[in-house]
Amino acid sequence: MVNNISAGKSSNGPVISLSSVSKRYGQKWAVKEVSINIYSGQIFGLVGPNGAGKTTLLKMITGLVRPTSGTVAVMNHNPGSQTGALSSIGLVIENPPSIEHLSGLRNLQLLASIKNQVATSEMVSALKQVGLNPEDRRPVKKYSLGMKQRLALAQAIMEKPQLLLLDEPTNGLDPQGVADIRNFLLQLKEQGVSILLASHLLTEVERICDEVAIIKNGEIVHRVKQKTTDGLQQVQAAVKLTALEDVRVVSQWAKDKGWEVTAERSLLRLEGVPSMPGLIKDLVNLGVSIEAVYAEDSLEITYLRVVGGMAK
Repeated sequence: MVNNISAGKSSNGPVISLSSVSKRYGQKWAVKEVSINIYSGQIFGLVGPNGAGKTTLLKMITGLVRPTSGTVAVMNHNPGSQTGALSSIGLVIENPPSIEHLSGLRNLQLLASIKNQVATSEMVSALKQVGLNPEDRRPVKKYSLGMKQRLALAQAIMEKPQLLLLDEPTNGLDPQGVADIRNFLLQLKEQGVSILLASHLLTEVERICDEVAIIKNGEIVHRVKQKTTDGLQQVQAAVKLTALEDVRVVSQWAKDKGWEVTAERSLLRLEGVPSMPGLIKDLVNLGVSIEAVYAEDSLEITYLRVVGGMAK
């Protein structure tokens, strides 16, 4: 599906390197003094309010926008040069364009004809990987928004890129579709593909990203290093129970799973939880009396604290 690149920090340095990058439009700074390194096999999350500078950053990485100051390097090349580095980038933007009267496969064939480097069999494979039927002859104008997002992702991966830039890739998808894309991105990560994910779905960002940067008014105001297990982010959860016997039951159960447990009377703090929904389901199956369950220091809590209120 993609090139088998070894995961982790490449010996050749970061796949993306932004050093004190700024972009000014007139008197307004869209991006100011941003520095980011993204390595092979890493999923890097970028979150922030609308207008915070996420799209401008993506455009500078692709070479569509030149920075006012600072340096941008993609695979050790300037993305605005004619070095061929951009041929290793797949891009998914929100509300992706397409030729509406043609089928999904025909859209891919026309795009591929520009370079003539992708076989039809690879296009068919890309469509299947994102959950689309390559034999579907309906025009794209009859696709749902979620199907159009899947088509955009198929377009982005059909050339087997080493780097994916994703701007709201799950826009319009139902919960099953979101889960499908999540698992697909984790598969790409395992094969060494680097992914920069800009999204408002904080729960999804938290679950799969190795590192997250919160951007506000063009500046990175906070960074979060994620703890992951089996490719999914771990959560620190607080569980308040009503019976002391239940505290002992849940404590032993959590320790048997290898989680760190701290007890304060009827309140348990569990560190290393892979999924909040899974935790709640397991607690219900244990038959304990639950007063409250919540994530502590979740990305959402951190985001709201740093950004200063609900995202607009």
